[in-house]
Amino acid sequence: MEDDLNEMFQTNVVGNIRLFNLFLPLIKNGKTKKVVTISSGMTDEKLAVQYEIWEGALYSITKSATNMVTVKFQAEFKKEGIIFMGVCPGNVDTGHHDNRKYAVREAYYRILISAICTVTPDNLQKLMAMSGKFVAYAPHFRGMATTDEAACDVLSVIHKATMEANGGKLVSHLGNKQWL
Repeated sequence: MEDDLNEMFQTNVVGNIRLFNLFLPLIKNGKTKKVVTISSGMTDEKLAVQYEIWEGALYSITKSATNMVTVKFQAEFKKEGIIFMGVCPGNVDTGHHDNRKYAVREAYYRILISAICTVTPDNLQKLMAMSGKFVAYAPHFRGMATTDEAACDVLSVIHKATMEANGGKLVSHLGNKQWL
């Protein structure tokens, strides 16, 4: 578990810090002064507590740390007019699964299988429990978005982003706090 946490931390947190620092001179000299991380609604503390979503802890912890990195960069570079923000793209079919259309519950299972590396009988029970929590949270959810749909949603949020509304904040692909 510690190795998994270290690997995720290096990818999700340290990797973003390095990217921010690498591209910051270009951002400062560019016309569009926006830096966006891809984050997750799994970092929403209220969601986790209200729906008892304890699963995916390592992922959520590292993405939460990434959100704080974004906040700290925002605090440092706000006066220079640079917006640092996070966007959760929602649930996206990234090609890790075949292109068959699934029923709602099966879509949740696909989402969650990606988050649980090894599917064991115990993990499958956890997966089913977590999918029930997602159904309770967003009964309207009908499945994963295509990568094209998600990209359009995220770009729309980025284009509309303002310092006042989005600086240092995490929003969903809908521009609000509705994650699914």
